[in-house]
Amino acid sequence: NIIFGIIIDTFGELREIKNQTENDINSKCFICSIDRYVIDRQHLTTKGFEYHTQEDHYMWNYLNFAVYLVNKPTEDLTGPELHVHNCLNSLPINCSFYPVNQAIALEATDDSDDDSEVKANLDRHEQMILELQQKLEKKQTGS
Repeated sequence: NIIFGIIIDTFGELREIKNQTENDINSKCFICSIDRYVIDRQHLTTKGFEYHTQEDHYMWNYLNFAVYLVNKPTEDLTGPELHVHNCLNSLPINCSFYPVNQAIALEATDDSDDDSEVKANLDRHEQMILELQQKLEKKQTGS
């Protein structure tokens, strides 16, 4: 009975680990680790998390790139390729080239906020210039 209990507990722990792994796969980008909620909420388009994980950060593209670097002669590598090649061949593996907690689509959303602020400032300055021009015209016609 003790062995049977240990087996049941072990399977329970394995099931819990499997469920946690599936939850991570469905709720976080494998490449950048950004939560699904953040991507769906801040993505500029309606494409959302699925588009992000299938196009922007498609994990198989990263694997294909690593295989490409392994098969390409080192002397033929470009600067960025050589950097990633050196990161992958270091021990322990240096993963600094991965965009952890970064996504261009989300950065573009942040930039659009900056653009709207710049546009608001520009509109305000244009209004001030018009007011100053009107005051100047009144002084010139009034004197």
